[in-house]
Amino acid sequence: MKYMFRIGIFILCLIPFLSHSYYGLRSTEATLTFSTVLEALASDINFLKLNEGDRHETLPIIEQQLDYLVGAFQSESFYKEFGYKGVLGENHHYKVTFKKIENTSDPQRKKIHYDFEGTVVFDKEAFGGKSYKRAIRKVPIKLPLEPDKIYDLSFSKKFNPCTDREYNSKEDFWYFWDPDLPQCRLKKDNINVVRTQGRLKRKKSTKLSYPEYDKLYSDNGNGETLDIALFFGYMDDVDVHNFENSKRVKRRKKDDAYKAYRTIIKELQSRGFKKIVEKELFRVYRDGNRDGKNSFAQGLNFLTQLEKTSTSKLKTPLNIRIQILLTDTSIESKDYTFHYYVKPAFENADIILYDGHSGLGGNLDLTSRDFQDIQFNKDKYQIYFFNGCSTYPYFKGQFFTKKGGTHNLEIITSGLPTYSTTSVPNTFAFLDYFLEGKTRSYQKILQNLTQSNFEEEEDLIYLMGVNGDEDNIWKP
Repeated sequence: MKYMFRIGIFILCLIPFLSHSYYGLRSTEATLTFSTVLEALASDINFLKLNEGDRHETLPIIEQQLDYLVGAFQSESFYKEFGYKGVLGENHHYKVTFKKIENTSDPQRKKIHYDFEGTVVFDKEAFGGKSYKRAIRKVPIKLPLEPDKIYDLSFSKKFNPCTDREYNSKEDFWYFWDPDLPQCRLKKDNINVVRTQGRLKRKKSTKLSYPEYDKLYSDNGNGETLDIALFFGYMDDVDVHNFENSKRVKRRKKDDAYKAYRTIIKELQSRGFKKIVEKELFRVYRDGNRDGKNSFAQGLNFLTQLEKTSTSKLKTPLNIRIQILLTDTSIESKDYTFHYYVKPAFENADIILYDGHSGLGGNLDLTSRDFQDIQFNKDKYQIYFFNGCSTYPYFKGQFFTKKGGTHNLEIITSGLPTYSTTSVPNTFAFLDYFLEGKTRSYQKILQNLTQSNFEEEEDLIYLMGVNGDEDNIWKP
């Protein structure tokens, strides 16, 4: 017989809610609430019986279970059941209310019952077609009861049939988790999989907002120059050794990111931009020197800078400078080139586009060693576009925090995995108006972005949206 005892209801806020506004052509933020249960080692949760003390030790336990919502919301079985895909918001930016603890048949383990409230992004059409009049939807929730055991529990012979066949490791399991795949032994399992219903309440979206063009097209810290920095990460793994091997160079040039890099340069030149700097097959060492070599040594990175003088719609001369870097952006890379260029861009560029792997938040993690000395200018107006797989859960809150809020920053993210085939159309759909010195709304920019993903194909709805525009005051 299981013994149940009250621990006193209390709320653990994993960092207070961030109340940033949001707009997406096909996406909307919503508040997700549900009740669930989690089983874990008693040694990890016994302290919850106390009415005082720091309970933040529970964070890893709760996060480990909630991470599985990322996989669940983009899984095929969820799409078939609910009709639309979605994405969980950032870790730590939600509220958890603990209700009770239960003993289990295993004296070393206990169950925690808790309520969840947090922000998610879903397709607007989930709330009632083109009119989007429905404000509330019920949504299926599927979570592992025992996150520390679930991978091994569902493993079968040489692979795990409850996740992606290619990314089949324990580390990636939560991101591709789908307990109702045909061969998954967890299918219809209501014991090891917590199946409950959540409640989605749509948040109000921004109706009309504009970038701060009066800042962007004037002296924004770079004189009369609109400074744009584009970063493209290799899609395939990069071997940072033996750069002299011509076969490695040829293989890099077959990478989709290299093709996008060259296509974008060619298109910019056709629009009147002139090359002012070009570096090919180079590498920057972290310490600036290696074996007596110059810091710019042989590598697999490509850099081009272009310029063009134009006139903005604000009747001011506008010199546009674009720097494009193709490099290895992986968190595991031993090549320092990406960080050498991206850090000053975050500090000084007016517009930044990152197109590459998100690394589940690792590739642009501001808490990592290579970003710890970065200094954001809270008085400089900037726009960031993170065009990678599911960037919404990772590259939003931490950048607003480092910047000092939303006053001088807007961030465009994607809610779902993106494809390299749309890198070029995404880039120009985002940049077109800025390159022409025009003053279009974020609603028009997001319309262009969404349409550039070939919207008629459902799996290319990336759920792109902008945060931070709620305090913009510029109007045409």
